[in-house]
Amino acid sequence: MVLNAYQSDSIYAEGGGAKPGITYREILLQHPFITNQAAMSVEGHHFLKDLKFAEELNPEATPKWDVIAFPSNDGQLGSEDSIWIQYVVSINAKSTNINTAWEVVKYINSEEFTRAALKSTLQDSLPTRKEVLSNAAYNLDAFYRPSMNPYLSTTNRKISQSFYDSFQSFSEMKVNEALRGGISLDEMLTSIEQKGQELLLQEKTD
Repeated sequence: MVLNAYQSDSIYAEGGGAKPGITYREILLQHPFITNQAAMSVEGHHFLKDLKFAEELNPEATPKWDVIAFPSNDGQLGSEDSIWIQYVVSINAKSTNINTAWEVVKYINSEEFTRAALKSTLQDSLPTRKEVLSNAAYNLDAFYRPSMNPYLSTTNRKISQSFYDSFQSFSEMKVNEALRGGISLDEMLTSIEQKGQELLLQEKTD
C-alpha cells in the first residue's frame, strides 16, 4: 500500500537541498503543504515558524493546520522511542562557584529568559515552558506530552553505529530500486532482511 502510494505520487518525498540563490520565501512557496497540494506533512517543530511566516505572507492562501503526534511503535500514542534535546546547561561538579552557577541555570530556565530567547537564539526551538509560545491555539502537546517508551530494548546499545550506517544505506538503495519498479516489494524486503542478518553476523565476529 505504501509503495503504491509513493509510485502514484500520493505521497511526496522531497529530494535534494535548496537551489543556490533561492530565498526563504521561495522555499516556502514551493512546499506542497503550504501551497495546499498536500493534505498532511511530516515535519519537526521548526515547521511552526515556516507556517507562521507563510501566514504573514498570504493569510488567505495558507492552509488551516494543526499538529498531531507521530504514531509510536508500541501502540501507545503517548510513547516515543527516542528524544532529541538541543541545549543542555550543566554545572561542573568541581566548580568553585556552584551556588552562583545554579542561579544562572535557574535564570536560563525562567519564563523571563525564555521569552527573550524566543525572539533571538531560540526562535527555531521548543522551550521548556510551553506557555510562552505564541502558537497556543494549536495542539503543541504533540511535542510535549509523549514520554519515553518504558519497554524499549537495550539490546541495540551493543550494536555499533557502522551497522546502522551500512544498513540504512543499503535499505535506502533497495527502497529506491523498488520505487522505480526494478524489483518487487517481496524482493526488496528479502534482500534487506538478508543484508541485515549479514551485517549482524559481522558485528558478532568483529
